[in-house]
Amino acid sequence: ALYRDAHEALPPAARATLLLLLWLLYQQKLEEAKCSLRGDLPERADVLHAAATRVAAKVQAALPQTLWVQPTLAFFRTAALLSNGCYSGDAPPCRARMAAMLAADGLAYPRLRLMATCRAAEEGGDASGRDIDPADDGPRLAIHAGKPALLEAELRREHAQDAVNGRPVGAPKPAAGEPQSKALEVYWLVVEGLRPEGERNPMVH
Repeated sequence: ALYRDAHEALPPAARATLLLLLWLLYQQKLEEAKCSLRGDLPERADVLHAAATRVAAKVQAALPQTLWVQPTLAFFRTAALLSNGCYSGDAPPCRARMAAMLAADGLAYPRLRLMATCRAAEEGGDASGRDIDPADDGPRLAIHAGKPALLEAELRREHAQDAVNGRPVGAPKPAAGEPQSKALEVYWLVVEGLRPEGERNPMVH
């Protein structure tokens, strides 16, 4: 009901744009239900998809500067789904679609592992942690409000062992003149600082 009320309050042009964006997200499911666009709507949907992708790229670069953590994460998720024509990041049909798209580009399906530790910077060295041994299991100093802390994060691309130069084993070799290695994977690390209830949590740089 909330969505219907908001949708009906939009001007006709904005309402049509919203419906086409929803089509782009749910196209796979709607086509399975034998639903399709008629007339010039397929071309309009393609134009909207290209425009939305360009706008999303600009917003993704600017939004983190607002330090709004949850809106930023929500936008990143929505932009990724829209770019790939998926309505969910967890639904099996969408995961299968993503795997097929990656395989078509000669890429392995990501398997990621994120590990993080946080400690008081006073334990040794400066805030960069250059003199701190991550393997040291000794006693730690408490982290106090207003004092510097060191956050160490490590992202392991476990799917990399299934690939050579970013390509799955058995994938076609790059064409002549094509670089052997490309930056085809991009990851964002967003750290949220926790504030007392009622205060907005900040994004930590």
